[in-house]
Amino acid sequence: MAYVGDALARALPMILAVALTLGTLVCAAIGVVRARRGPVQGLARDVARWLPVGFTLAQGILFVWMTQDLYGDEATFLVPLLLLGISVAATVLVLVWTRTRRRHSHSGPGRVTDRIKARDA
Repeated sequence: MAYVGDALARALPMILAVALTLGTLVCAAIGVVRARRGPVQGLARDVARWLPVGFTLAQGILFVWMTQDLYGDEATFLVPLLLLGISVAATVLVLVWTRTRRRHSHSGPGRVTDRIKARDA
C-alpha cells in the first residue's frame, strides 16, 4: 500500500500541471467564445479574465517547484515547460480577446483640459 502512496506523490505535480493547463484552456475557450458574440460582461468576463491568469501563475510556481532539482537537459523538463507555454499562450490570447475597449472622446466637456480651463476662467 505504501507503493501506491509513493507513486501518487510522485505523479501529483504532473497531474496538477495538466489540470491547471486544462483549466486555463477551458476558461480561455469560454472567454473567446463569449467575446465573439459581443462584449463579455459579468461572470463570464471574470472567469475569462482572472481564472486563466491565476491558473497560469499557479502553474509557473508549480513549474519552478517541479524543476528546481532538474539540470535542464532532462526529458522530464520539457513536459511541464510545454504545459506552461500552452497556459501562457492561452492566457495572453484570452486577455487580448476580452480586453475592454475604451472610447476616447476628443471633444466635449469631459476632457481634463476643458475642466481646467473652466476652473481658471
